This record gives sequence, structure tokens and C-alpha cells, in this order.
Amino acid sequence: MTSVNPQETDKRRPGRESLAAPDQLIVARPHVNLVISAIAELGLPIQVTEEENSGPLGLQLVAVNGFADGQVTGQLDAEYQKRVASMQQPGLRPAGGSPRTDLEKLLFCIRHDFAGRYRGWSPEMGRNRHVESITGLPHLSGTGPATKFPEPSPDGPLRVAGVLRRERTGRDVVVGLLDTPLFNHPDLTGRFVADEGDILSSGPPYPHWAGHATFTAGLILRQGPAVALNMRAVLNSDTATGTAWDVAKRMVEFRGTGVKVLCVPLGGFTEDGQPPLVLSRAVELISPEILVVAAAGNHGELEPPAGRSHPSPKSAMFPAALDGVISVGGLDDNNQVTSFTPKVPWVRFLARAEDVSSTYLVGDVDIQHHDNERLGLHDGHTGQTTFTKYAKWSGNSFAAGLVAGRLAALTADNGGDPWDALKTFEEQLGGAFRRADLR
Repeated sequence: MTSVNPQETDKRRPGRESLAAPDQLIVARPHVNLVISAIAELGLPIQVTEEENSGPLGLQLVAVNGFADGQVTGQLDAEYQKRVASMQQPGLRPAGGSPRTDLEKLLFCIRHDFAGRYRGWSPEMGRNRHVESITGLPHLSGTGPATKFPEPSPDGPLRVAGVLRRERTGRDVVVGLLDTPLFNHPDLTGRFVADEGDILSSGPPYPHWAGHATFTAGLILRQGPAVALNMRAVLNSDTATGTAWDVAKRMVEFRGTGVKVLCVPLGGFTEDGQPPLVLSRAVELISPEILVVAAAGNHGELEPPAGRSHPSPKSAMFPAALDGVISVGGLDDNNQVTSFTPKVPWVRFLARAEDVSSTYLVGDVDIQHHDNERLGLHDGHTGQTTFTKYAKWSGNSFAAGLVAGRLAALTADNGGDPWDALKTFEEQLGGAFRRADLR
């Protein structure tokens, strides 16, 4: 299989400055030349180049360089204002208000021009959105679950490894996992496949989110001896961030691999609440053969950034909010909905998400704070903690892992049909798993 090196992902942005890459568009492959020509017609001093092409997605990554020049900003703003003044396509105005970035203004201008020329039609295109580990949301700094960060857990072989190492049945059902690189934990040995680039290669001290995949993997595999993993890293271990482009590319790589269930414990917001083009396309392509399970996000108590209404506790998290995706929220140890689970109608199931124990890193770990006022990573530490294979942690990523693992175990029981397993899962709901009815 083809790998991306998660250590190189998004290296221009050690922290996220916005919800999307500032200089990248994603365009439907048949219309790339048309879009490039439309940008050229604006006469701006910018350079547009074709970057990566994803044949399976039918999409092209396009770089737009030169926005750092103040001259571009002035000229682009003039073009934008001119179109707003004569706009005959009011639906083009962004739902969240006026565009805030040069790339948003550029998209507005070319969509306006296409719509005027072709009676409302414009090519499929959008920005390359950022995604991140769900654990990074809502950047807890005083609210939310009791365990805001991973803590060492006494759980050992009797409660974790003993379950993982039970005798195999020979009818393995494979769960795909998109996450940070996986720590080569002894309890997971023999239960996963991964390329070299998908394995955590750095040594301690680790940032605490570097153990996110390892923690989620343990919860998936605990659901049954016939469950196995196909692991692919899409988030770097330093910041637990990546791009929707990389996530979508790796999603479609699972087609034809025998993966029955895909766990996606990551996500991102959009300003207007509309789904990112590239993630919608990926889910559409893989959902006929793979059940996609995604974490609903931990933003149920999130306070919007100062002066903005977004993101909020009601904001859509993608890919969880997409049609065709099984979205999972969390339960606390009293079997009640956690305070950090968003109360939104697209959450389908609930599973344990608070003070969960699972496999984790070995060695010194830096417990790092996220800032609560913006979607960015900032320096700040609570100090180092030493872990010895297991941790206790909270978040809806882990609820998604439990549901994905349970669906895989039921698929193994029925001979390999994940949709029949989903039906059985719904019929057996109760106890550790519940149906969500949130508003």
C-alpha cells in the first residue's frame, strides 16, 4: 500500500492558523484547466500550479501562491467588492458572512463568474480543510470531562492484554483506522498491519496526543478475538493535525482491501456548516463496501471564539455529520450522555467515552494544553508524566472505537456482512451502547 509520512504532513503549519490551508484548492479533475483559466482572467499577480492528483477521488489539489503579497490582497478585494455590488447570484454569498481570507474571496469571484456565464453552474471546488484528532476538541481548559488528558492507568494484562490475546477464530474481520501513527505496543502485536510510515518512529518524551491511535486501537481490538486492524496514519504525531485531502486519499485506499468497518476518530469544522468536498467524495466512494464510523466531536461545551459565532456546540463535525457515516457520541460512567458530546441530530449512537482505559505509550509524555479561544495549537505544558503501557482518557474518539470494534465482532459472527451486523447491533442496543436522540 502507498504511505504518506505523517511526520511531514502539514509541516508548513506547526499549528493551525485557520480552518483550511491558506493556499490550496481542491477541484474536480475534469474542470481543473477551466478553473485555472478563470483565475488567470482575474489578472492577479498569483501563480497557480497543479499539485497532487487523486485518480480514485477524481479530484486535483491546486496550489495558489502569492497571497502573502499585499498587492494581491488589494486587487482581489477590489474584484470581490465589484462582484458583490453587481451580484445576481445571492446564494453565492457565504452563509457565515463575508469571506475572511484571500482564498475565500478568490473562490467567491470565480464561482460568481462561472454562475453568471453558465446560468448558475460552477465546477466542484473547495478549500483543503484541516482536520485533527477529535481529542484536540474542544481544547479543554477548565470544562468538560473529569479526565481532560490521559493519566496512567493500573489496567494491565488481566483487563486489557488478556482480552487482546484470546485465541483467534480464523475469521478475522478487519477494521480500518485513520489516526496518528501507531505505537508498536506489545498488546497489539499480531493484530494489525501497517506500513513503516504508519508506525510511531520518534522516541520519548511524546506529546500526549501521539498515543491517540494506540489508545483507540486497543479499544477496537478488545471487542473480539476475530477483530484485526489495518492502520494508516493521516495525522502527524507532533500536533495531531492533517488535511482533509490526506484523510480522503487514505480513505479510498481501503477499497478492495477486505476492510469491512472504518473508524475515523478525527474531524474538522467548516465555517458555513457545509461538508468538505473531498471528504464527501471519499465517503460516497467507499460506503458501498465499508461501514464508516466516526467520532461526533467533543465540542458540546465549546465557547465560540471571541467575536465569532463559530464553531459552537451545534457545529457540524465532518466526516461524522455526513450522510452515510455512523456518528458516535459519548456516555459517562453513569451511562448518561457526556457534557462534551454535541447535542445534534446527526449523532446516531452513544458508547462509553469518559474515563476509558486502554493501551497507550511507554515512556515520558508531555501533557500539552490546547487553547480554548481558537482552533490552534499553542505552547504550554502541565509537565511530563511517565506511562507504562496503559492510560485512562476521555473523548468521543474512544466511543467511536468501541462501536467500530463491536460492529466488526458482529460481522465476524455473521460470516462477513457488516450491514447485517449493523442491524444486529441496533437490535441489541442497551448497556454499554445506546441509540442517540439528541437535539
